[in-house]
Amino acid sequence: MIQKLLVFALLALVMSCKKDVRDSKDVYVNNFETADKTGIQNFLSVKFNGGYVLGPYRGSDFVLTINDLPKHKLLRISFDLYIHDAWAGNNGTDGKPDLWQMMVDGKTYVNTTFSNLSCAAGNFCPPQAYPDEYPNNNHNPKSGAIRTDFPGLCQTTQASTLYHIEKTITHDADNAQMKCLDKLMQGSVTPGTCYASWSVDNLKITAINL
Repeated sequence: MIQKLLVFALLALVMSCKKDVRDSKDVYVNNFETADKTGIQNFLSVKFNGGYVLGPYRGSDFVLTINDLPKHKLLRISFDLYIHDAWAGNNGTDGKPDLWQMMVDGKTYVNTTFSNLSCAAGNFCPPQAYPDEYPNNNHNPKSGAIRTDFPGLCQTTQASTLYHIEKTITHDADNAQMKCLDKLMQGSVTPGTCYASWSVDNLKITAINL
């Protein structure tokens, strides 16, 4: 009797899994090597790490619009994010955070800070929110990075840190608009991408139907 119950339970589990099988389709893929600007507002391109990336951006944004999406219930968004040069995390210029955000259709899905600074004497480490959201999170600089040894984009005394960002969000509209932006504080510092900036590579968006 117990064996029969186990068999029925296993069959029920298999049937329930079948209902959750996902059909997926990549609706946008770009490694930015060919300067493909399709659907992108404020397209910038720079050579970095042996190839081309989307950027650099400072105090600005890019917007990607994708139309005529197939039937779907979710969007999976993944990309590599380079944080270049002098980001100061939760305590940036004038004590304000160096924020970075990703939005889809006006809703914020990433709201975080990054710190590229080194720990000072006495083990004080300028904190960042990533891999969590800002505020109320204080992690060591470069936490969650997949590489920390890239040179700065244009400051020899700084570095570039590589993060892989991936988010799966609920979405079923025919069109989608993805926006990435920063709110880097400038204060009395001369603004410009050579002080701090960011860029994106290997952007892929997948529509998933449940």
